[in-house]
Order: sequence, then C-alpha cells, then structure tokens
Amino acid sequence: RILGEFCTMGLTPRYADRVGLSPQELNAGPSLCNLRLITEAHLRAIPFENLAQHGGRGGPATLDAEGTAEKLLDRRRGGFCFELNGLLAEWLRELGYGVLLVPSFVHAANGFAPRPTHVFLVVTVPGEVCRFFVDVGFGEPACRPLRLEYDVEQATPEGMVSRFVKKADDVVLEWLDGATNEFRPRLRFEGRRAFVDAAAGPSLAEFEKGLELVHSPESPFSQKLVVTLLTRERKLTVAGDTFKQTFPRFGPESRKTVQKLKSTKELRSILVESFEIPCGELEGLTLEKSQEAPNDLWGNK
Repeated sequence: RILGEFCTMGLTPRYADRVGLSPQELNAGPSLCNLRLITEAHLRAIPFENLAQHGGRGGPATLDAEGTAEKLLDRRRGGFCFELNGLLAEWLRELGYGVLLVPSFVHAANGFAPRPTHVFLVVTVPGEVCRFFVDVGFGEPACRPLRLEYDVEQATPEGMVSRFVKKADDVVLEWLDGATNEFRPRLRFEGRRAFVDAAAGPSLAEFEKGLELVHSPESPFSQKLVVTLLTRERKLTVAGDTFKQTFPRFGPESRKTVQKLKSTKELRSILVESFEIPCGELEGLTLEKSQEAPNDLWGNK
C-alpha cells in the first residue's frame, strides 16, 4: 500500500516507542500540545539520511507504507522527506488529526529548485482555528509546528525564528539568519494547496516523480552522504567524510565542531554512537561517492 491512502496501520505502539513518547498520553486525543511533543520527539529520534544510496542496508526509498514503517520504526533508520513526513502523516491521521501533504520547492544557492522535490504537512487540530505547518523531513526544520499565518515572526524553543510571506499565489517560508539578521528563503509552495480540505489533498503516490529526482545520479543525495539529527540544543550532521556538531544551535554563543572522518570504520562508529543507527544497517556503507563529490556539496550543513 502507498503511503497517504487514508487507512490506518496501527502505528501508535511502534511509533511511540521509536520516538520515546507514551502511547497512553497520545491516545488521550489529538491536541496542539501533543502535536508539539510528537514533532520535537520525531526530530530528536529519527534522522534525515540517505544511507541506502551509499551502500547502507536496503534498496532505494519507496512510497510503500509497510516498508517505510519497517525501515523507520523497526529497523530504527531514518529517511527522506517522502518517508519521514509520509509516515508521520499516517500516524497523525490515526491519532485523529487532519493532514494534508503539500509539495514545495527548496531554496538553494542558485534560487528555488525548478521542480518540487520536498513534501511537508499541513495539520488541523480539533478545537484550533489555525492550520499548522509540520516538517520532520528537512535538513533543519523548526522543532515545533508553525502556525500558517502570514508576516508573523514565530520563534521556536531551539531559537529559530520563522515566518511565512505571501508572494502572489505562492507562499515562501523564511528563517532569520542570525549572522546577518536578515530573513532568508527556505521553501516555496502554492498557497491554495495548504488550505484545501484534507480529504481533497493529494496522496503520497502523486510524489513519485519527486522521489525519482532524489534517486537520479545527478541528485546531490546520490553524490554525497548526508545524515542529520536535531535536538533543541544541538544539530548533528554527517556530510560525506565530515562530522559536524553545532551547539547551541542559534544565538551569539553558538559554536561548531568539525571532525574529519578518516575511514568508513570511523564513519560507522559515529553513526552508531551519535545517531543510534544499528550497526547491521551500515555493513555495506561506503564513502567512495562522497569523496568524489564537490567539496561545497552539503558544505553548509
């Protein structure tokens, strides 16, 4: 079955165990408080990663619901936005939230990508008037849901400041760059897509083309290994043969340590100890393609 086809899988016990939350508390009913707990716990426990494209266990990412649940929850791996946000959408629906999948264009050094290669969630919470932007599948999203309101600066507990800006028919998500004190674009999406009824929204099957772009040989994900895990205080990133830790993540006291990984053995050790990825998932992992990739690829991660 494809992710996002609006039928439940009984995910709560497995998902709650994976992210370290109480099933009893979550089963009390959907609330904004619980949505905040889920979002932050997800980012803290399940990394964004592309290990399979660099020899890690398993084939390419798919939109298959059971296969994705087995990978993320049972094998304790991470994945791409389609996997991370797709499976979270399944679980939130199971818990009683309304969920929309929304395609978006990622901003990079050369501007916005020409095609939508990212998907995020718009979540409705019973009793709340506002809709909420939720993203657990980006390199560094906000650690809590953001209200879908325009031109309002929203600070989240890790120190990130975000805002949504209307640009004609599109909406741009921006974040405040502490070094320049200026807002920088992160994602762009069609505004209308975030406000349709959840039942009228797309299923994840409609994002197959985006997944194909991620898997293409020209994709940066195919060229270089990247693994990211976030807490309020710390950002952990492996980009090729470099391990970076940023703490605290924002503010004048933020600092970064950089460690060059000298071997695949050292890489595997970091992934096990710092990202808690089981060693059995890393047996075929290699840095070969990463070492051939341009130095500036993921250089700012």
